[in-house]
Amino acid sequence: MDGKAAIDIGEAGALKLMHQAIDDGLTFFDNCWDYHDGYSEEVMGKAIHDRRNKIFLMTKVCNRDYKGAMANLDDSLKRLQTDHLDLWQFHELVYDNDPDWVFEQGGIKAALEAQKAGKVRISVLPAIRIQAFTSRCSTSCMLGSRPKCLSTSAIISTAAF
Repeated sequence: MDGKAAIDIGEAGALKLMHQAIDDGLTFFDNCWDYHDGYSEEVMGKAIHDRRNKIFLMTKVCNRDYKGAMANLDDSLKRLQTDHLDLWQFHELVYDNDPDWVFEQGGIKAALEAQKAGKVRISVLPAIRIQAFTSRCSTSCMLGSRPKCLSTSAIISTAAF
């Protein structure tokens, strides 16, 4: 569900739908600040604020640089009415150089700092462009500048998990 449901059926209806989903056992809630300019996160925040301990909450970050990623995170936490995310994913790694930007521009540093501060439990780079840097990584994996190479569907950092 995204902010469009709140637009289509009204915010009260969207909140009722999410509450029913939680009551029926739905535990995974995925979002992104980019969905309807943050409105999706705002509506979800209203729905989950008193049920946060019952769900696994995910949102996404679009900025690749440190400052932008941290701003995205703080804004998302505010809109979602929570002090932490269970999963924070770098969104839309669609260009060949996107994975490099996450490292070179400081996005990965922001994710690791957010984990250390307790704002994020798990950070992830989606599998869609993982090959763009795992092949490079296989000959030059260095702790601190590149993650250890994994043959899984995503590179996941669980430092605070």
